[in-house]
Amino acid sequence: MNDYVDYAALKSSALYSEFLSLTQQLRAVNLDSYSERQRKAFFISILFSTHCGAPSVIYRSEEHTSELQSRPHI
Repeated sequence: MNDYVDYAALKSSALYSEFLSLTQQLRAVNLDSYSERQRKAFFISILFSTHCGAPSVIYRSEEHTSELQSRPHI
């Protein structure tokens, strides 16, 4: 097993470019503008997208946010 990481190849990959783009989008989110429930939904979404193999979803529509807020178990 090779423990060597080819950082040059990694940095030139499309997935790395997508990672950088998504990271920049996450950094731009102003969590102060969200209610406590919206912040919880935001972090749960990130948690599930990183641990469950689901596609990453950063932006949620206002309708979806309202739907999440109306669920008593969140």
